[in-house]
Amino acid sequence: MSKKDSHDPAWLTTLGLLAGAAAGYLAWHKLNQTAGPSFRLRSRRPETAVVTGASSGIGAVYARKLASLGYDLVLVARREDRLRTMATELTEGHGVHTEVLAADLALERDLQRLEDRIVHSDSMTVLVNNAGFGYSRDFVELSPEEIDRLLDVHLRASVRLSRAVLPGFLQRSRGAIVNVSSLAGFMALPGAELYAASKGFLTTFSRALGRQWAGSGVVVQALCPGLTRTEFHQAAGYPSDTGARWPWAWMSAREVVEDSLAGLELGRSVVIPGAVNQACVAILATPLEGVLNSLISRRRRSGLQQKPVLH
Repeated sequence: MSKKDSHDPAWLTTLGLLAGAAAGYLAWHKLNQTAGPSFRLRSRRPETAVVTGASSGIGAVYARKLASLGYDLVLVARREDRLRTMATELTEGHGVHTEVLAADLALERDLQRLEDRIVHSDSMTVLVNNAGFGYSRDFVELSPEEIDRLLDVHLRASVRLSRAVLPGFLQRSRGAIVNVSSLAGFMALPGAELYAASKGFLTTFSRALGRQWAGSGVVVQALCPGLTRTEFHQAAGYPSDTGARWPWAWMSAREVVEDSLAGLELGRSVVIPGAVNQACVAILATPLEGVLNSLISRRRRSGLQQKPVLH
């Protein structure tokens, strides 16, 4: 074998990685630039926005941002005390009407209550499906009730509420739906299978819904944040030092929401906040996808806790 021939496998590997990286970049660029009609956030007429999971984190930031733009609000979450405190803050600070609806969207009666509120509104313009949570335990350790609860909140509630607002949006030729998905939805994450798969559904559902109603005045966005500083990981049972890991990868909830709202005004159907998260999506379309998944989902040895689930 010649000296040149002995190097062929290395050259082929390098070329394959370069081609994969190029394909990944093109895939990310196409996804990130997917755009339709823009959504004008400010309006001259009274309009209402519904925000689920509004008691903290990303949902609370959406509520404050939309109130500052003049939207009346329907705030939805399980923690009524927090919602009432926020309602007072927003009403006094921005002069908007704020309604509190304490609800557990995993329960059919509560979901129906919110659907009825939406259907009978003639001013509803924005729906933010933000309610969600994760588990820090293995899939096989979850009870059937826990599995149903996650799927009910992430999928059933988001789909049903989207269906509830669409007729009014289409009739008025104006409306925006934001489904808060996750960077995890682009990954096959061992140890977070259910969470990642449900978020992947939300991203695909949002893109398809947006295409279905393109040109109608309705914009549908999948927001796909990565690691975000909220109460999410604490509520899921992750270690108290979770936020100290990978400090360069974390974003604030304010940054995430600002990117989402800017994306609405540009008509982007998928918003991936932050350069780090965008780079991750590019890598996921390359031969390095398996390496990235392993780094994110790998368990520490000696029985230590899992790495944090994204968003």
